[in-house]
Amino acid sequence: MLFDVIYFDTFAEPYSALRRFFEDFVIGLLDDGGRWGYFNGLGADRQVCYDVYGKVVELDLFEAGFDVEWMGVEVPDLEERGEWDGVKRPYWRLKEYRLPIQNNCTNLKMKFSWNNTSQKPRIIVSAEEDDDYDAVAVQHWKEEGFEVSYLPLARNKKLFVQQLHDYADNLDLGEKYAIVAYGEAAETVLEIAHKPVPKLCALVAYYPERVSVPGVGYPPSLKLVIHIAGSQGFMPGGHAYAYPDAVPGFAEHDLDVFDKVSAGLAWSRSLDVMRKAFEIEVDLEAVWDRHSKLEFGTKDAEATMATMVQEPYVNHVPTMTGGIGYKDLHRFYQDYFIPSNPPSLKMKLISRTVGTDRVVDETFMSFRHTQEVPWMLPGVAPTNKLVEVALVAIV
Repeated sequence: MLFDVIYFDTFAEPYSALRRFFEDFVIGLLDDGGRWGYFNGLGADRQVCYDVYGKVVELDLFEAGFDVEWMGVEVPDLEERGEWDGVKRPYWRLKEYRLPIQNNCTNLKMKFSWNNTSQKPRIIVSAEEDDDYDAVAVQHWKEEGFEVSYLPLARNKKLFVQQLHDYADNLDLGEKYAIVAYGEAAETVLEIAHKPVPKLCALVAYYPERVSVPGVGYPPSLKLVIHIAGSQGFMPGGHAYAYPDAVPGFAEHDLDVFDKVSAGLAWSRSLDVMRKAFEIEVDLEAVWDRHSKLEFGTKDAEATMATMVQEPYVNHVPTMTGGIGYKDLHRFYQDYFIPSNPPSLKMKLISRTVGTDRVVDETFMSFRHTQEVPWMLPGVAPTNKLVEVALVAIV
């Protein structure tokens, strides 16, 4: 049962009882958009005490996730009216009563909400920001087949935990979810997750300010990786990696401190954790082999492009040829790369290294230079000589 309005009479209770009430109970009892208040008689026998208590309560309410409004109410002279006749210690001596009105904190709404009918693995991204988080990072997860939601960190940890449990409750039997958290949100989730959290299968924590539980002190069922910026000056051990030249924020594309190299390493490790947690198998070798066959065997530019990501790019480093984006790269394949490969071209794979999100091939290429090959020998007329080249392809 939820209530539209709650009022708490604190006449006889100590402040600790009031604080426990709004920290532990109001969150679960007040409906969205509801309001609650209490009798504000704390320190009302002296103005300075009343002012100090008001500030203390306001700070504690803020930490609990509530915005407070103060409504001034004029109080008549009670002594003059004889209200305190016979009372040894009057509990009210002030000229104005400040009525506190607390609004329920309703900013913790799912953004890019999950589709309840979707069968995709689900990730919650969490950070301190109230607005939508780094769109590039979110898009990367979506491109990997994940359903993504954004949950800003609540000022009250208990409210934040409750929201996580609420989202878990909406999942069907056998479904699970993961969290990617940044900064203070990462610290909070790490603290929560050292005990089993229902349906939480993986946690990726970027540069938490501190880690109260060692990396090995988490449930074995939880797939975990912690990314620490070198400037933070500590290393929690366990499932943690340090990035020596980075500062907090290095993985956020919309920040000035974004570090492409460190962010790329962290991304590979994070994606590996997610795939293991959701038991996702991706055969990158098969995709790359099919791409190569279409490129060099079938020589079909359209089909070759279909094996690539939405915004692909190719860069042949020695000659700086290739293309960025679908349109330019398609034109490069169709007009320059595929038609210019000599019929004698042969490729022999020497070694292959397969990671979570990339393949590295060492290849020996040979061909008779019977036609111009602009992507490899730009501007060089055919020589009919045998060309042998060692290539490294990073996909």
